[in-house]
Formats: sequence, structure tokens, C-alpha cells
Amino acid sequence: MFFKSFSKYVSQRGLFSQSLKKTNNSVLNSSTKITTTFSSLISNSSKKYHQTLQKLSFQEDQKSNDNSYSRILLSIMGALAGGLSIMVLCDTTMDSNHNHSNFSHIQYPSNNPIEDRWLVHQLKALSGSITAVFDGHGGWQMAEFARQHLAKEIDVRLEANKNKSFSSTDEYIITSIQEGFDQVENKFLEAARVAYNIGYGKVGGVGSCALLTLTYNGKIYVANLGDCQGVICKSDNDDRKVSLRKINKKLNANSKKEQERLRNIFKEEEKDIVICKKDDPKSCYVKGRLQPTRAFGDFDMKHEDFNNPNNLSREYGFYKRFDIFKGNYVTHKPEISMFDIEKNDKYLILSTDGMWDELSRDDVGVIIEKNKDHSKKKITEDLLNLALKKAAEKKNIKEEELRAIKVGSRRDHHDDMTIVIVDL
Repeated sequence: MFFKSFSKYVSQRGLFSQSLKKTNNSVLNSSTKITTTFSSLISNSSKKYHQTLQKLSFQEDQKSNDNSYSRILLSIMGALAGGLSIMVLCDTTMDSNHNHSNFSHIQYPSNNPIEDRWLVHQLKALSGSITAVFDGHGGWQMAEFARQHLAKEIDVRLEANKNKSFSSTDEYIITSIQEGFDQVENKFLEAARVAYNIGYGKVGGVGSCALLTLTYNGKIYVANLGDCQGVICKSDNDDRKVSLRKINKKLNANSKKEQERLRNIFKEEEKDIVICKKDDPKSCYVKGRLQPTRAFGDFDMKHEDFNNPNNLSREYGFYKRFDIFKGNYVTHKPEISMFDIEKNDKYLILSTDGMWDELSRDDVGVIIEKNKDHSKKKITEDLLNLALKKAAEKKNIKEEELRAIKVGSRRDHHDDMTIVIVDL
């Protein structure tokens, strides 16, 4: 039913034919096939969904020497299904806790489905590991795409760059990380552009912050997009005192440094490149729209062809167009830093801003000091419980009242929370 309405809309607007003129004629001739496959896709399970895509990809590769049709078809289906079905691509289990000998993780949702993601990845190219958290906005799709692909892309680049000439190991690793971020951004852009051009405007506003660490040879390489935060936890020999080192700074429109960077780039738009609320000068937004200054996705802030060229209304999922567009207002290029792993460094903790909105570094240090049995699972649980307690106190309600609020209706009380702790 929905797809029929959607097809009618794009047909009336002429968007379907406009966008597909730029592609293979075979795509246009196969619109019926796309409709049929997409309709069945929405009702299928995740397993059947992937089987359908693989089958279509194989069939079309047999028809043509190039796979441009296959890639376009899969992009349309993937982007649209990702936007319309919340359970096709990923496990959206709520309030999950995962424990492993080397790491532990916990999540607590505000949005339905939760827009946070996380990963721990053992590298193949090097004897090291990657840990990351992703904080999605405008939907979960970009965060999920980054979770699936970012660590793997960096691993591929590390292997491909092994025989290239670099001035140092640091340059080799940093370059590989940057290239991995580029690959994820560009691949999601390719799929999003197809979906946007046939009328799915919301995909232009889907994005994700990311905080990634690569641990190798006694060093931690940190790549940061947005406002997730991480700390290195050091304890003295008898574990009585814990100290925390920040590994990154928030990169959002509240940062004076980021405001200055944007104003230097967009001098003609200096007055409105960052807009702060009059009653809350700490609530600042790039072009009055987005708080993170660095993020994956958010293509309506980056590319002019996502600036609502047909000036369609918000009811169709399109954001109001900027009269003057000089983007990229937001960048996917991470801020990268390095830290030596020092004696008595014990844990690395990464979290999306949902936890840090409620807890200070001192709060985190106290929780770790109280954890005498060295249980990472217990630390993540205690951090989450304290964050929820403080969130309830802010709203002058009991914690059990806060927890009883239905998922999807909690955003006025707290954000999605994801906490990952790993051994060093």
C-alpha cells in the first residue's frame, strides 16, 4: 500500500523519470521489477532480503559486462528498505549488554529504534584492534552502515598501503584510517543519491557521529567525528585511585574552535554559518540545522544536489532548501590524534554523548574505583545506572518512572546511550 502511494507521488512529480534518465535505459525498463521486488522485500526477513539482493546481483551481472544496473538497483532497494523497514539490516535489540574477556558493552535506547551503534574489530592487516561507537541522527541507517563497513575498510587500506612509502608507521596508519573514512562516506553517498533522486528526501538528513580508536604497538590512534567521547583509565598499583585522560574533544557547533574554523572557510556566510539560540548560547547549530560539525552522511549539508532542488515540502521528507549553498558545511574528515599507552593504563572507555550528557569524568572515575572485582560488565552496568539516575533527577522524577517511559518517547529525558569498555 505504501509503495503504491510512493510510486504515485514520484510519478506525479516526475522525479522517477528525471533521475533515471541519467542511468542505464535498462533501469527504466525494469521499474516494474523494482516495484515487485521492493514490495516483497519489506515483508521478508533479513535473511531473505540478502538472498534476494544476491540473486538479483548475480542475474544482472550475467546480462551485462558491467554491473552498473545491479549496483543502481541494489542501491535503490537498500536505501529505500533501510529507510522504511527498521528491522531489515540490523539487530535492534533494546537494553542490550555484551560481555567478553577483553571488552564489555551496554546500550540503553531513547529512540525507537536506537540510533547508536558500536564495534570491536580484530585487525587482519596488523596485530591490533579497532573499537568504535557511532551516534546516528535523522535515523539509524548511517550509523549501521558505518558499523558494518568502517573497520573493514580501514583493514583493507592498511593491507593495501603496506608496500607504499611512508615517512613513519604513524603516517601509514593515519593515512589508512582517513582513506577508510572516505570509503564509507562515498559508498553511502552513492546509495543515498539514488534514493534521494527518486523522491526519498529523508535520506539527505541521515548522519552519524563516530569515535574510533585503533590500538597498535603501544599506541592508540583516535579518529573523531562529532560529539562522542572517550577516556583512558589509569589506576595506581593498588587500584585505589583512578585517573582519566580525555582522548578527544567534542566537534560540534558549540566549540569555539570549530566555529572559528567554519567562519574562516565560509567568510561570505559568516553571520549564519553558526546560529546559537538566544536563550541558550550553548545550543549552537551549523546553518541553524545541525549541531555536529563533523559527521558521516548529512548530505543536505554537504552537496548541492541534496539541497532540495525541486523545492518540495517537508511533508515529503525534504528539508527546506538553503537559498545560497556553498557547502560542505559539515565534513566527514576526522580529527586524528595519538596517545602512548602508559604504565598502569587499564581501560579504554568509549561512549556516545547520551552517557556524557549525564556523567562527568569524576563520576566515571568513582565507578571504576568502586569496582574491586575488575568486572568490565559491572562497570558498564553501573555507569548506565548512574546516568539514568542523574537523568531522572534532572527531570525531578523517580528513576523507576524514567525507566517506565516507552522507548521512542524518552528523548525529552535522555538520549540513546552506548558504553564500550576494553582492556589495554
